[in-house]
Amino acid sequence: MSSPVRLLLLSGTGGAGTTTLCAATHAALLDEGLRSVVIDATAHVPTDPRVRRWAGVTLGRLAADIGADPVHPETWGSLATASQLSTLLRISDEMRSGAVDAVVVDCGPIGSARQLVGLPSTLTRILDSALTPRVAMHRPAAPESSDDAAASTTLFEDLEVLRAELADLATMLVDPAASMRIVTTPDEYGVDRALRAVALFSMLGLSVDAVIANRCARKSDGWPKDVVLDQDRQVARLESHACGAWVWRSTSRIRAVPKDRSAMGPFGSTLHLTQATTSVRAHDEEYALDVPLVGAAAEEAVVGRLDDDLVVEFDGAYRWLPLPPVLRRCRASHATRTDAGLRVSFVPDVSLWRRDPSGSAA
Repeated sequence: MSSPVRLLLLSGTGGAGTTTLCAATHAALLDEGLRSVVIDATAHVPTDPRVRRWAGVTLGRLAADIGADPVHPETWGSLATASQLSTLLRISDEMRSGAVDAVVVDCGPIGSARQLVGLPSTLTRILDSALTPRVAMHRPAAPESSDDAAASTTLFEDLEVLRAELADLATMLVDPAASMRIVTTPDEYGVDRALRAVALFSMLGLSVDAVIANRCARKSDGWPKDVVLDQDRQVARLESHACGAWVWRSTSRIRAVPKDRSAMGPFGSTLHLTQATTSVRAHDEEYALDVPLVGAAAEEAVVGRLDDDLVVEFDGAYRWLPLPPVLRRCRASHATRTDAGLRVSFVPDVSLWRRDPSGSAA
């Protein structure tokens, strides 16, 4: 079920005015009588106690048991990943609080936003790889005081709580109530970067509902005609290639939302990659998995298989999706590009199928 609270994530090209548009979006929501809160994901925040426990207590105590010196909580808290995870937990807490109608997040530059939204799935994969049965059943040394009673639990019990929290964070980001909005300048570089960002975040499973061309020049503000015309051409290119996201202009008079529209949106929606948007078709003795991608990702993304997961890579970001059960006993034979993204062909792997006495696959 979709969350009743809107999550509005804003990211942009360097110097495009993302922070200004976040503040303007917050103000527009308040003007509509809606309850809104702004979170700056680019600021280093105090480490959430849950993060300190997961890292400082659980992993730190395990390291101490194998002979490492203690790592102080302040050291764990100085890690960028700890700050980002703490920010995601704060966003989640606000979403669950029932005290707001919308959470507006300043994700900063596109690279920072990519790290933030990819963090839950990346940490989950690291946990799943590291948590072997031997490690999982490790029980740290006996607690020295009642305050350390949590140390008596197994590592598996502690980190399963973390894994469940990470799963909730990943779901929150791709929930239908969440939207990414890209802020850019109306020049060739800014538009190129914005269009790649639309493709990137759609590949990561987020719906991009808008691209805001900020700081557009106007003749009434004294800008030369050739500058205005060139920006008009760049905005027209945005509108033609935004893959379903709504495009509007913001000038010296900041326009956080299109005229006569609610800041809640959504204003549009790109075709984004989730497990639900993939589809499998059977053809003769071959299966085809359609992977929806848009823009540059549809043209450049690389796809592969890792164990029972499909892996899609674009612009340094990775998206992992569990393969449908019917494809787990198949091997990927080749991939082709389609108008809607990628089509990966699979053929049954005879080494994985039980065979009947006649020699055919069961």
